[in-house]
Amino acid sequence: MREQSDSKPKKKPAAKRGPAPKPAGRRNNSGPRPSRPKPPEGSREDKPARPSRPPRDDAKPGGRPARPSRPPRDDAKPGGRPARPSRPPREDAKPAGRPARPSRPARDDAKPAGRPARPSRPARDDAKPSARPPRPPVRGTDEKARRPQKPSRGRGPSRPPEEIQLDVPQELRLSRYLSMAGVASRRAAEQLILDGKVKVNGYVVRVVGTKVNPNSDRVEADGQPVNAQGPLKVILLNKPKGCICSRKDPEGRESVYDLLGAAGQGLFSIGRLDYNSEGVLLFTNDGNLAQSLMHPSASVKRLYRIRIRGLVDPQLGRRLLEGVESEGEMLVAEEAWVDGQTKSHSWVTVVLREGKNRHLRRMFEALGYTVARLVRVQYAGLETGQLDPGQWRELGPGELKAITALAAVVHRTRAPQ
Repeated sequence: MREQSDSKPKKKPAAKRGPAPKPAGRRNNSGPRPSRPKPPEGSREDKPARPSRPPRDDAKPGGRPARPSRPPRDDAKPGGRPARPSRPPREDAKPAGRPARPSRPARDDAKPAGRPARPSRPARDDAKPSARPPRPPVRGTDEKARRPQKPSRGRGPSRPPEEIQLDVPQELRLSRYLSMAGVASRRAAEQLILDGKVKVNGYVVRVVGTKVNPNSDRVEADGQPVNAQGPLKVILLNKPKGCICSRKDPEGRESVYDLLGAAGQGLFSIGRLDYNSEGVLLFTNDGNLAQSLMHPSASVKRLYRIRIRGLVDPQLGRRLLEGVESEGEMLVAEEAWVDGQTKSHSWVTVVLREGKNRHLRRMFEALGYTVARLVRVQYAGLETGQLDPGQWRELGPGELKAITALAAVVHRTRAPQ
């Protein structure tokens, strides 16, 4: 047995494979590519290549052999699947969609559409024809309610400014009529009536309460006809120093009416300035306008600049606001402050709302100061502007509207007398 086993041929040991090549790391483009190691003998790569199969006769030029095509069907469409036979239409079917439902029969007491109508209530005998008034038209829907369009600029000639007429009632007291005509103030007109210098329709009138009709009665004062009808007229004068505000002076001094000339006929001043004062002074032919602006309840703003000889106390403005007593009367300023000072004089600005006789001069005299110059810079918002002392001008339409509006506000706020 041992001999037989030893006679068998021994198998050759398998060839040992070399170590597997290490995987190449990240390629470095900077140097040459390393060559691939040769495989050891007896590996799979040393086996011979398999022989290729011979091509088939029915095979396509490349790829798998083509399958034989099926013969076409007789009932098939020219392309695609065969068409299915269509179903025969139903006799009770609509042309398209579901069959129509039968409509319900209409009710005899029903409306053509909607709920049945409720019976209307009988009208009451004492009811009004209409419970609510008609609504006003909405803006933009009615031609009358539409906002008027503004005229285009630069087309056509400009309209002349409208004149403001004097508001003269149909019947009024004679003294008020004389005041409105610019003859004199109301108190001075009453004195003229008492002196017998006024005539109505040719007869002298001495009763102060006499009433006249401006449209039918003829009034004369000092032999001159009086007419209160016509447009409103207001003149601004830059009053110089050394003039009085009265028409006549027993001493023969110059009057402000001498500066106005013919333009001052029928006008009287709104307030006054003393002989040595200067600045804004207004004249008008409307007595009501003048009375409204001069009344203490009007509180019309008056702005003054005063030059005082020497230096003044820095607390002078506070003392003027607190008030100064002079001749048994308390004089108060609305606003006051020191404008500037030099070695010889000081300038002080004062605002008053009520003008009394020599108001500012009496205040400074009571405090021990001497007034060297007093100028009214503004009255009711009006200033002299470019006017030299002694020159004057008429107010324009805009200024007239502003001053009449101010007088109207004053008239409404005053208590009835």
